[in-house]
Amino acid sequence: SAVSFRNSVGVSAEWVTAESGDIAFQLEGGNQLKVAHAVGYDCNQGVVVGSAGKDLGTPVRPTIENCVFWLMSEACIRTDGNQPVIRNNILSVVPGKYVYEISTTNDVDSDYNSIWLGEGGRMFRRTLPIELSPVPIIYETVGKWAAVSGQDLHSYDGDPMLANPELRNFRLKSQAGRWEPALGVWTNDMVSSPLIDAGDPDSAGWTNEPWANGGRINIGPFGGS
Repeated sequence: SAVSFRNSVGVSAEWVTAESGDIAFQLEGGNQLKVAHAVGYDCNQGVVVGSAGKDLGTPVRPTIENCVFWLMSEACIRTDGNQPVIRNNILSVVPGKYVYEISTTNDVDSDYNSIWLGEGGRMFRRTLPIELSPVPIIYETVGKWAAVSGQDLHSYDGDPMLANPELRNFRLKSQAGRWEPALGVWTNDMVSSPLIDAGDPDSAGWTNEPWANGGRINIGPFGGS
C-alpha cells in the first residue's frame, strides 16, 4: 500500500498521489479517518477500507472525498468491514472491473460522485458466502445500482471531461478558464465539465474556490480549493 493507516485515530491523507501500485490507500481499524484531494492512477485498488477500530471512542465512519481514482485495474473502493462516506470523487475502472467491491455485510454511503465506466467498466459487486449464493451480486450500470441501493442517486454517469487524464491532469475543462500547470498559465476550453458545481450541496468547501464559484463545490480533487 502506498499509504496505510492501521488503528489510527483522527488521521487524514490529503494531496497525495499514488501511481502504478497495488493499493493506493488502505484504512484498517482506527477511527475518524479521511482521504481527501488525493489521486490514485493506474493502481489495482484505490481505497481498501477494513474493519472498524475497537475501543477508539465513538465510531466515525471513514470519509473519502474530492479524490480521483482513475483506471483502477480491480476496484476503486473495496470495503471489508466498515461503511465509508464517499462524496465528490471521480471514479474510473478498466473494462470488466468494478467501481465498488463490497463484502457480505458491509455497505457504502455514496453520492455526488462522478462515475466513468468507459468501455466496459462495471459498477458494483458483492461477494456472498457460497452457502448463500454461488455467484456474486452484480450491478453493471450506475442506474441499476442507484435504483436498487438508493446510493449515488445524484452522481454523474458519463465522461467527466477532464483536461488530460492520460498526462495526470485531472482538472475540469472549463470555458470560463482553468489553470494549466504544465505551461503555468490560465487557459480556456471549448466545453465545460459537467462536474463543475455538481458536488454535494452540503459540502462547505466551495467557499475556498476562486470567484465566481457558483456557490457549490466541484467534483474532483481540486473541488474546494
